[in-house]
Amino acid sequence: METLHINGWLGINSDSAISVSEEKNANSWDMECIAKKVMNFADTYAYHREYRQGLGGEKAYIEDVNLRIYVTDKECTLEEAECALVDKLEGGVEVDIALEGYSEYTITGYSVEDFSIGNHNLEYELREYLGKYIHFVMEYEG
Repeated sequence: METLHINGWLGINSDSAISVSEEKNANSWDMECIAKKVMNFADTYAYHREYRQGLGGEKAYIEDVNLRIYVTDKECTLEEAECALVDKLEGGVEVDIALEGYSEYTITGYSVEDFSIGNHNLEYELREYLGKYIHFVMEYEG
């Protein structure tokens, strides 16, 4: 299984795309676009198929992919974010991090061009968490 782990402060880069940065208040030109990182991951590791899309156009998908997104109020490791999720769901785990959001998408097609998985537009959904810390973990089952 190949894994892509993107983490950092969520923001908008100079091209108006959802991006991450190591610093909370980074300039937009210092941010790395999440969709481009996923595209590079797909080109390097994942098998993706081209599907015909009307009038001769094609659309690229990564099949058999699992995506987990953790959003927290402050910088943390992936393990701390996972503990914050357990604490939110079950309680009993003491963590000093507030989980602001969590999403998991399992074995559905990821559209490379649209930055979407299943019927979920990730660009739109992640805009809700601008200024928060994110762990974006994509696992390719291929």
